[in-house]
Amino acid sequence: MSNIDSIIERINNLMAIAENEASSDNEAQMAFERAQKLINEYRIEDWKRDRTRTNKPIIERGVNVSKTTIYHQQGYLATIIAQANECRAYLHESRCGGRIEERAVMFVGEEDDVNAAVLLFQSIDLYCSVHARTSYADMIDKRAAEYYESNKEYVEQNYPHGYTYPTMVECKQDMRHDYPRAKFYYGYRNGFNVRLSERFEELRKQSLAIPSGRELVSCKSQRLNEYFDKLELVSGRAATARGSKDGFARGVSDANNVGLGLSEMGVSSHALLNA
Repeated sequence: MSNIDSIIERINNLMAIAENEASSDNEAQMAFERAQKLINEYRIEDWKRDRTRTNKPIIERGVNVSKTTIYHQQGYLATIIAQANECRAYLHESRCGGRIEERAVMFVGEEDDVNAAVLLFQSIDLYCSVHARTSYADMIDKRAAEYYESNKEYVEQNYPHGYTYPTMVECKQDMRHDYPRAKFYYGYRNGFNVRLSERFEELRKQSLAIPSGRELVSCKSQRLNEYFDKLELVSGRAATARGSKDGFARGVSDANNVGLGLSEMGVSSHALLNA
């Protein structure tokens, strides 16, 4: 078994623990952090072994994102993922007659880095979409149940003869009206991104504490900065959407627990995170 195969096997074993529902929160968190450190350490050692390599060309690769207000948070996520993979990211829009035909996040960097960032972005973006939906449904169910019991108790105490109270279906409809789905989704992604960014930054500080880690980051950052200086980018519209506090809190919680196993995105000798 080669060195990279051995490391991948160790990482996947750790991620199996991190993603196992039977694991305690502490066990899952420790396994996740250990896996990230293994990925990071291999990437640095692999770069050190090939110090004489020529710089690879800088490329761009796009991933389509939502045409709704969610795209602001998808752009934020892309920036987080790009920086964790020694890339850069920006939003690109194609318009026709003032209408947006296509909107994408563009990842910029060396090909291996960009490929890793794209795969990771797609994986986490999908995770957010799925968990935001289930989290919203859970919240509506909980609030509807509380509303239902409150109405039932009030009616039975004050109107014992014939007055009806809302059904559970009606209570859920009321809750969906009072707690809009779009605001929850936006808040969820914002909270998720904020916490994910903090986690990557914590690991990045560990990487920069290693001299070879600092050299790796500095070398690629300089080339990317020079490339970006040549792009004619304009400032986008500021986000005006506001997310809900419930969504934000649930997003933060899920970002603490998200697992990023290599098996989810395909095995590669290129580490997925520089963290």
